[in-house]
Amino acid sequence: MNTETKQPAEQHAPDSQGGPVRVTLNLPAEVVRLLKELAEKEGRTMTEIIRRGIETEDFIHQLRMKDAKIIVKEDWEESILVFK
Repeated sequence: MNTETKQPAEQHAPDSQGGPVRVTLNLPAEVVRLLKELAEKEGRTMTEIIRRGIETEDFIHQLRMKDAKIIVKEDWEESILVFK
């Protein structure tokens, strides 16, 4: 029994077929406000915004493991983002 969710752990195991798995998140109200705002601005669901955020975090992690740099170019100015 998973004590945090009060449900059997098997219900949260990844679907071997790659289908959706329901996940419960506890987020601060300000983060939820930002999530809703971003979803509305982009015309996406909150689930899509969260999924893309996780994929972006994984992408950044993979770059960090290779000691790569992310360069942001805005107009004629470039900035190098460093993630630690």
